[in-house]
Amino acid sequence: MPGLDGAGAVVVLALESAYRGWHGLAVGLGAVVSGVLEPLSRGVPGSVRTYDWNRGALGERLTVPAPGDPMPVVVLVEGCGAGSAVCAPFVDVLVWLDAPADVRRERALARDNGSWAHLWDDWAAQERALLDARDARAAADLVLRTG
Repeated sequence: MPGLDGAGAVVVLALESAYRGWHGLAVGLGAVVSGVLEPLSRGVPGSVRTYDWNRGALGERLTVPAPGDPMPVVVLVEGCGAGSAVCAPFVDVLVWLDAPADVRRERALARDNGSWAHLWDDWAAQERALLDARDARAAADLVLRTG
């Protein structure tokens, strides 16, 4: 299932599956918080509609089981915005992966063959807005240099 991976005690939720396109970072995070993180904090399963990047439209519903339902014990939320202000009340441990902006850009464009290079500045502005609202790097429990 896109956006969800895991076996046993850990489930990984990839935020890129919930972003609402190239201009929908904050909206996608809001959907994850209200649909997944908040329900999980109450001990009930959560769900969110994925985003189909190829069609440019909402995709299938992704369901995240509640802890003890019968698993997982840990839900790892990964991606841009995991440390944002909207997610912060639901984060127990925050790990920040740090790399210089030029390295991040190069990696991102290489991953997708540069197909969205023209959207990089728009995406980076959305990331900056999240960091302006909450400095996730400063709030991180662990900072790992990746560049």
